[in-house]
Amino acid sequence: MKKTIEEQLFEQIMKAPRAVRKSAFEAIFDDDEDKGFIFPFRRPVFARDRLLTAVNDYEGGVRQKTLTKDLDISPAAVSELVSKLENDGYVERKVDQSDKRATLITLTELGAARAAELADDKNDRYEKTFKALTAKEREQLLKLLEKLTADEEED
Repeated sequence: MKKTIEEQLFEQIMKAPRAVRKSAFEAIFDDDEDKGFIFPFRRPVFARDRLLTAVNDYEGGVRQKTLTKDLDISPAAVSELVSKLENDGYVERKVDQSDKRATLITLTELGAARAAELADDKNDRYEKTFKALTAKEREQLLKLLEKLTADEEED
């Protein structure tokens, strides 16, 4: 029996996440130490890079409370990550000039360089993942996926 277009699309959607995750994670974690690691996104290095990238999104610095909300992690986890990044020379804490009671997290030169590296890596992963699609096909896929998930976003 021939499958309907909807059945074919569903099968492809169910296959896509595995293929996308596989190519994306291979690009991120391609050294020998990480081979076979089932959940690489739980690695501490990934959490630190994620926080570093989030700080980079805010010109002039960002408050820890904002990072907690943006990253959807606990204040304690953000505080610990910021402390580790500060000890390693990637971020620094500065007094917020608009509210002297508050502290802003800002990137150091080393942190800005690492954030730029991470952005380049992310762009490379995206290009590798979607290289089989033309620009028009990428737009079509995005529109279709947005349409499929529209009901979820309204809940």
